[in-house]
Amino acid sequence: MHAAFLALVPVAVFANKGAVLVFLLAAVPNLRLSGWRRLWSSAALLATGIFLLCAWALVSLSYAPEPDLGRAVRHLILLPLGLVWIAGLTELEPRLQRDLSRTLLLAAGLTVLVFLFEIVTGGLITRLVHPDGFTQEKKLYESIAVGLVLLMGVTWPVCQRLWARSRGLAVLFLAAVVTCVLVLPMAAAVLALLVGGASVLLALRWPRTVLVVALVFLLGYLAAAPTLSRHWLTIADARESGLALPPGWEHRLGIWNYVAVEVDAVGWLGAGYDSSRVVGRRDDVIVEISGPDGSHPEALPLHPHNAVLQVWLELGLPGVIALGLVVLGLFALLLRAPPPAARRAALIATAATLAVPLLISFGIWQSWWLSALMLSAGAAVLLLGPWPGAPRPD
Repeated sequence: MHAAFLALVPVAVFANKGAVLVFLLAAVPNLRLSGWRRLWSSAALLATGIFLLCAWALVSLSYAPEPDLGRAVRHLILLPLGLVWIAGLTELEPRLQRDLSRTLLLAAGLTVLVFLFEIVTGGLITRLVHPDGFTQEKKLYESIAVGLVLLMGVTWPVCQRLWARSRGLAVLFLAAVVTCVLVLPMAAAVLALLVGGASVLLALRWPRTVLVVALVFLLGYLAAAPTLSRHWLTIADARESGLALPPGWEHRLGIWNYVAVEVDAVGWLGAGYDSSRVVGRRDDVIVEISGPDGSHPEALPLHPHNAVLQVWLELGLPGVIALGLVVLGLFALLLRAPPPAARRAALIATAATLAVPLLISFGIWQSWWLSALMLSAGAAVLLLGPWPGAPRPD
């Protein structure tokens, strides 16, 4: 795990898809039978939701337009592996948790420094790694911006751990993260940072209220997402209300509207696992948006950029019910998080931060993204431990 966490430094900045290998290096050699037992004893609802979601995804291959069992297994296996690994981390001796948390702190600090170095030097290392990656059509830092997700997934646990030691270091680290987020071209990262920051402040004062409000919102959105994107969250409605949205944001609304219409068309079972790729190859476009040359953007580029709508489209109502169990299970864990208040707030902020790209950016089955989620959760466990039930050192 020490080696895996240190490997996150170059992976986060220059090769975000390498998060899969980092996760496997951290998790597979460190799976524990006790982690499996701990998972079902302390997070049964979350585990049930994850396993039902994966099981139904495999069942849906029977009617998917282009079923690929090998691809599905490679992606879906990451979720139960991650859960068992993370549950096992809570049972590590406090001394081991402290040692691993120090490595994570070092890795997070080095990652920020490398990001800042690339910003100051105009992407010196990035130009060597991606020599053909810079054209007039591509922003200078686009190749490394996505890796911000790996950094932001550990930002609040790192800040909490540093704050307990040195408030100056915590403020300095957060200021560096904010700088990276504001300079690099990833709007979702800015929104995620704002949501995470607001969650920290609110959760310090009203943790249960924040969780209950967020749970009601998420469960309501799970149920109503296709209806909302079909009838209200549309490009036409945004323009009629006077909102001057950037083209990228309008494109998201158009994608979600297109997917919502498809959800109605495919029925309550969905179109099958990973069918978004097939739907996206129809060459449909969003006619409400026109480029300078009169062209229109794709209606569904690769995936819906919204985990809830993707589950509705591909796995239908059974998948949404399983996803609802996952949400309930996660919130049950957060509600039971032991004091102090700062630890609970950091956990809530981490969940809120990662929920933003989950709802507006990445495909739910992207292996690097699933690995990033698991690594972030594992880092939070280590940085905010020790946890009740862990063995005591001799």
